[in-house]
Amino acid sequence: MKRRIIALVLATIMILALVGCGSSGRQVVQLTLSTEDSQAILAAAGIKLPDAEDTACSGTTVKWYAWYDDFHNYSEDEVVNTGYFTFTEKYGCEVQWIECTWDARFDDLANLVLSSNSPDCYPGDVETFPANCIKGMFQAVDPYIDYSDPLWEGTADMAYSRFTLGDHVYMIITDITTEHVVAYNRRVIDEYGYDDPAELY
Repeated sequence: MKRRIIALVLATIMILALVGCGSSGRQVVQLTLSTEDSQAILAAAGIKLPDAEDTACSGTTVKWYAWYDDFHNYSEDEVVNTGYFTFTEKYGCEVQWIECTWDARFDDLANLVLSSNSPDCYPGDVETFPANCIKGMFQAVDPYIDYSDPLWEGTADMAYSRFTLGDHVYMIITDITTEHVVAYNRRVIDEYGYDDPAELY
């Protein structure tokens, strides 16, 4: 029981970067978390990572295209992203943030795709699928993600039922949460003969 409590505490602990920024603007703060601590936290959460020599992505750079950056730390008050730290230290990889604005995100992405300078990752949202997948702005994730692997248990059903187009899945789903709620009266929907919005989505 004591081990389970310790594991739970480690899994939920918030680790702060303990270094100063020293200059104004958006400058990345180098993290002070050790590789051993990072791996201990992941292990406490039940996550076992393969060795670097067995991983094809070692030493690569991933281009992250978004209006926010959850990977790097820009302030000593920000929480260290343990997964990113491990990605960097264990596998010698890097995440390059390609910044965009919310309003122009799809226009700018289209220009990057047309110029053969596509980013690797983009945060999934309901405006991504299916409209922008049909336009060819996104690729299917089937070549990279095996949803039959037990790792994806709990999210595979959502991927297959909500984000499949032409027998291909277009979304990497790591977590399922409810952020936006639309309230409506089912009785009124039925009286007017409309389809249930939940079923339509």
